[in-house]
Amino acid sequence: MTQLITIDNRVGLKFPYDPEAKDALKAEVKAFWNPENKVWTVAPSDLTKATDILFQHGYHFDTDGFIPPKEHEAFFSAPDTILVRFPYEVVTKNMLKTNGARWQPVQKMWSFPVGLAKAMAVRVENTMPQLAEAILALPEVNSEIDAQKERASLSQATSVDDDELKARITVFGTPYPHQWVAPQMYMAGGRKRLLIADEMGLGKTLQAIMCIDAAEHERILVICPAVVRTNWAKEIEQWRPGDSARVIRSGKDLLGDEKWTIINYDLLYRRQEELQAARFECIVVDEVHNIKNHKAKRTIAACKLMRQAQGLLALSGTPITNRPSEFYTVLSTMLPGAFGNWWSFVHKYSNAYQGDFGLITAGASNIDRSDDGITIPLNSVLRDVMLRRSSVDPIIAEHLPDLIEFSLVVELNDQERKLYDACYNEWFTRLDAYRDVGDGSTPPGFILNMMTDLRKTAGVVKARSAIEYAKQHMDSLGTPLVIFAHHKEVIHTIVHGLSGATSITGDTSHKIRDDIMEAFQAEEIPVLVASTGTMREGINLTASDTVVFVEREWTPAIEQQATARVRRISQDAPICNRVNLTAENTIDEHLNQLLAEKADVVGRSLDGDLEKRAENLIVKELLAMLEKEGAALHA
Repeated sequence: MTQLITIDNRVGLKFPYDPEAKDALKAEVKAFWNPENKVWTVAPSDLTKATDILFQHGYHFDTDGFIPPKEHEAFFSAPDTILVRFPYEVVTKNMLKTNGARWQPVQKMWSFPVGLAKAMAVRVENTMPQLAEAILALPEVNSEIDAQKERASLSQATSVDDDELKARITVFGTPYPHQWVAPQMYMAGGRKRLLIADEMGLGKTLQAIMCIDAAEHERILVICPAVVRTNWAKEIEQWRPGDSARVIRSGKDLLGDEKWTIINYDLLYRRQEELQAARFECIVVDEVHNIKNHKAKRTIAACKLMRQAQGLLALSGTPITNRPSEFYTVLSTMLPGAFGNWWSFVHKYSNAYQGDFGLITAGASNIDRSDDGITIPLNSVLRDVMLRRSSVDPIIAEHLPDLIEFSLVVELNDQERKLYDACYNEWFTRLDAYRDVGDGSTPPGFILNMMTDLRKTAGVVKARSAIEYAKQHMDSLGTPLVIFAHHKEVIHTIVHGLSGATSITGDTSHKIRDDIMEAFQAEEIPVLVASTGTMREGINLTASDTVVFVEREWTPAIEQQATARVRRISQDAPICNRVNLTAENTIDEHLNQLLAEKADVVGRSLDGDLEKRAENLIVKELLAMLEKEGAALHA
């Protein structure tokens, strides 16, 4: 007969007299005879070993309630949490707590996301190696480590070699090699959370579409600035022409059952309950710095949607490590539980300190290495969740021009649409009147005046969108911006809508122009709005790496020369960006098409005669396109 009994702080083992068993027990553990109870006693920590020895001699003991829990234990709690128990030790406790671990009073254990398991084990290895060993022994941790290694290897990759993945993605067109990396990183380990933070111009929108295709998400919500809503719809139509999409433009627009729903930030708070009830599988957050204020209503609404989604994609061209505080909200939803609260995050990664008027969080700390010896470096965490590549990488540069040019389609509001349509209808009414009399010819200069006025009106109605774009640029990148327009009315409207902006037109004296140039190059002027024609030569604007054309010129040569004020050999930025603002259903769309088609003809027009001939060519063909569409243009 065997029995276990508790005697003070030891455990007694009662078994029949057996000299061999007794000697084996005493040889392996510190066992002492207790004559009062006639049992051999051992310390609780030696009980498992003692019963194993006696089992080899034929004696079995029921140890339930006698073997205490291990001093260093780690458990996996589905779906993605690690729980740890260890003897109290202040350095280890602070190490875990500083890096986001939370005390669970019911289980009496500390918890942290499985994604931080390896980093936590590394942090406690010196102070408590047994705990580090217990964490790393979990099979779920090892699976996550393998996935982390894959994601880290992809975080700056510019190509992948996965035929199975490429076969599964069915976009209409041929993505560049670097764009295949995003879907593989998104799917690695099945986590489906990714921050695409490539430099501007590397095709983040397409990469997000590819991720969604790879994951086979059925319902997607795109949250973006109002100025790029239409652009998202057009990108989806271009790359996934079979997908249905709905753009929500106001609080009155109803949600549908389309695969894609596109909504701007300003509508989030008012529609949050409706959006949450829709249960979107994947949330795409474009220009994610728009939710940098963790207390703002739009941020709170966005984060609720982001947390409940199976998949999450965030897009930003802003370097996170420059201003970590602006990315707390997205990072805390990408990796729930990894960063603690906002106060803790900014003190760890933004070098936060108390200023005269509140907490200053504009800095950066613990980025590449642990400045305090405790905090996990931010880049160590980002490699697991962020994809960021630069256009200077040889593989990417091979497929990209030195100048990245793209058209940004903007929506007109009702007032803007009414103004443009009135101008359009007035000119075509006059044109029809000339066509109906005599030989149908028009007075000299009529067609050019007509096209010029339509172009000007398109510029006027795009001024609001240009202002929004400039604000987004300054908020996101904080670098100087150059905006080009042809007409003074457009230039002055934009300048009046932007704080700190300055203009240069043909009326600006050389002295004032020189002063403005000097101030702009010193980055004392955030936005320069200039007449395209006045900026064609003799001016250096290399403080900026981005130009926006609100109005197109009749000949590309003028635009190329204006762009060259930024794109120069003295430019420090690795790449320059040119944005052509385009208003839907206006002369813009036809002009963009013509300029692209006739680039070989008009691109060489650098002197007056050739330039004039190119202008006439464009204007005549532009009129032919507009007449061909006729009333259908505004049906």
